[in-house]
Amino acid sequence: MFGRRYAAEMQTAGKANLLIGSKTWMETSKFIERCNNAIDGLNTLSNKDEKRLNMKRILSGRNPQVENYLIDFLHWTSKWKVPLGSHLDFLDGLPMTVSSILNSFYDLKKLL
Repeated sequence: MFGRRYAAEMQTAGKANLLIGSKTWMETSKFIERCNNAIDGLNTLSNKDEKRLNMKRILSGRNPQVENYLIDFLHWTSKWKVPLGSHLDFLDGLPMTVSSILNSFYDLKKLL
């Protein structure tokens, strides 16, 4: 549903003043980009999957961009705030998943 293309289209329309009723288009597009980067970092393919032409690179020492996206996502989500008395489970679940993956990655790096 959300992705880089959608965020880019929103930014293009916003900069062209086509989103007259929206005051939050820039923040929304940045939100989409950050979430998309984190999800792409988690949703990587190995080079053994030859059926895919546009393979995403896996989290590795050779691809620090994925690690940086995930670290940025953790810092960003730690600043999220919700109204008192409300709670959305994914606000805990997704950052917890990202943190676990990064910690596993760091533990594996120590072994190599």
